[in-house]
Amino acid sequence: MQQMDNHSSHQVNNVSQSSLTAFLGSSFDKTMAAQQLRYDSLSANEKQKQEQWVQGHLKRICPARYGWRREGKGYRCQASNHYVTDQLVAEGKGGYLQGQH
Repeated sequence: MQQMDNHSSHQVNNVSQSSLTAFLGSSFDKTMAAQQLRYDSLSANEKQKQEQWVQGHLKRICPARYGWRREGKGYRCQASNHYVTDQLVAEGKGGYLQGQH
């Protein structure tokens, strides 16, 4: 499924609903998703926990199953073709931006 991101003109590609249910299935997941917008202000210990959680989520998003690295206000897959903003993580929709952003 594809939609236009209302924050920009970038195309957002969404993952399947079944992946989203697994991602946002608990109150813990919802708390962690919302916390992503405060990533830069988290303590080192909180960042480590947040990073573990978000990496588990991102593994299910990249269609090629590449790893992800922190870049700017989000994450880029190791193939450099997909980018997930902190905002997309916080929204819990499982989307990613395609191409170089």
